[in-house]
Amino acid sequence: MAGTATDQAAQAAGECSIAGENVANNIFSTYSLDRLKKRTSEKWRAFDPDVLPLWVAEMDVPLEPSVKEELVRLVDEGDTGYDSSVDGRRYLQAYADFAKRRWNANIDIEHGRTTVDVISGIRAVIVSTLGHRAIVPGAEVDRANVHRAALAATGVETPEPKCEGTVIVQTPIYPPFLHRLPKNYTLAVSPLNPETHHTDFENLEETFSAATAEEWIKPSQSGYNAVFVLCSPHNPSGTVFEAEELTRIISLCDKYHVRLVVDEIHSPIVVDDAPFVPILALPEASKAIVAVSASKGYSLPGFKAAMLVPGKDPEAQKTIDDLSQDYIHTGAHVASNVHASAFENGDAWLDRMVEGLAQNERIFRTLMAEKLPKATVVLGKGTYLAFVDFGGYVNGTQWEGKPAEGLLEKGRVGFNPGDTFGGTAWANYVRVNLATNPRIIAEAVTRMAEFVKGL
Repeated sequence: MAGTATDQAAQAAGECSIAGENVANNIFSTYSLDRLKKRTSEKWRAFDPDVLPLWVAEMDVPLEPSVKEELVRLVDEGDTGYDSSVDGRRYLQAYADFAKRRWNANIDIEHGRTTVDVISGIRAVIVSTLGHRAIVPGAEVDRANVHRAALAATGVETPEPKCEGTVIVQTPIYPPFLHRLPKNYTLAVSPLNPETHHTDFENLEETFSAATAEEWIKPSQSGYNAVFVLCSPHNPSGTVFEAEELTRIISLCDKYHVRLVVDEIHSPIVVDDAPFVPILALPEASKAIVAVSASKGYSLPGFKAAMLVPGKDPEAQKTIDDLSQDYIHTGAHVASNVHASAFENGDAWLDRMVEGLAQNERIFRTLMAEKLPKATVVLGKGTYLAFVDFGGYVNGTQWEGKPAEGLLEKGRVGFNPGDTFGGTAWANYVRVNLATNPRIIAEAVTRMAEFVKGL
């Protein structure tokens, strides 16, 4: 009997080992593939049942315990009405306390306010900053479209700008930055350094200069003619920007009078003790405005709520204070309280999730190096996302410029296509969501390897 028990233990240990990692206690091992397939969220319903979905930014984890308790409390009390100012203050204070615990950062939330989600909040700041100054027909239109011509060469499709002002982003970038944020304004892009995946300061300064040098543009009421939207940590590269890098970005924004808005939605998700720096912790960032939410860090995208928090500059604070319902909507009552509970009580859960994610990333790196050595894996210390270049395999094949289509059709794995993150420069990339069961990651890499064997 002892021998049988030993054999069983050895077998169990083997089943828990992937790429030399024991995944038995990994929080992402909680739900099996069969159980995850019962989910009805977008991630698990966009593709056919035989496809492994490693695409949209949802995590396959159990809820943080206090979140479940808060949901039960609200339901038991029938407390499911409209969002209130009480909700907003609780959510903001929970975030400030979280920032102090996690990053030793003192965030002034006095002028903060809640909104429905990060993208809507950033969009509201952009519209409030740039205003509705219609582009006058004639030579001005041609000059305003110079940036669009440059974008067209990269394959980024943007609508005809109708209003004066420019929205600047770093590519590759989360697709709504390219489409939802600019809307009626001119879009300008500054690619990250392709080797380091950090800021290319020479290019960024050129972009700022071009966006703000048009003398014919009348200043907006705020005095700004351009907004730079920084994604920190960066989606999809996972880059965690260092304090010195952020300070240089702030300095350029001040030099060219560009409003700085920072999306810190992925800020809780940083592996291997990498030092995340919330930009409002930097004294130089008084004019910045931050959009943040618990939705990504605690797997709560189905509960719509976020916050806008300005720096200590009076003009930045007034921008948030003056946002009207024409520009912005508050978050949902249930969502604000659920998010607040996560920030208040979720440290232990977050630590376990980040530990599991770090293990998933090690597994992914090991398996990719072993089975797909010609693929380039961009995987920073932030987010749960990887950006993978398949050019070494698909160039010269029918899948050149569209590996996501081939991986879906032939490999039965679903990813986000790279070109949606900034045009043709990223067409051979796919974005991979690693916040799932490590066994699914291993199977996905196996399927990817089988796909490239058939090329």
